Amino acid sequence: MQAARVAGQPVAHKIWITDPPASSFPACIAVKCADDQSRAFGAGYLRAAREAVMVDGRNIAKTHVLLDIAQRLSSSPPGFDLTRFKASLMGPHGRELFRHDFQEAQYLGIRRSPTLLFRSGNNTVMLQGYQTWEALEQTIGKMEP
Repeated sequence: MQAARVAGQPVAHKIWITDPPASSFPACIAVKCADDQSRAFGAGYLRAAREAVMVDGRNIAKTHVLLDIAQRLSSSPPGFDLTRFKASLMGPHGRELFRHDFQEAQYLGIRRSPTLLFRSGNNTVMLQGYQTWEALEQTIGKMEP
């Protein structure tokens, strides 16, 4: 409810009482499966998954919800392969994509959310936790052009 007030956006907060997602991992795997087809599909899927849980109050840890999100995504931008998505989500490929990201986060010492990595050439800056807009601007300003 606080996030809704801060963001000025509606949030279906009862999801956390009536049918809370048991884990964020299934949705993360689904995002990786969409992203495996293209960055645009990954970004679109992430947005749709966020809306599903936060606006529509749907449990994004459930496979049928993740597949429904993909079905809706497949009807808008051309080129999204729903069959490929489903095979990745239901098989080992999607889990392996997610495992790679998870291991990279562990290697980098990421222990908090949100964490942002800014990379430019050989320069990498990590910001963990919530940051002010000014802190983000200052960090970006320090990066090489």
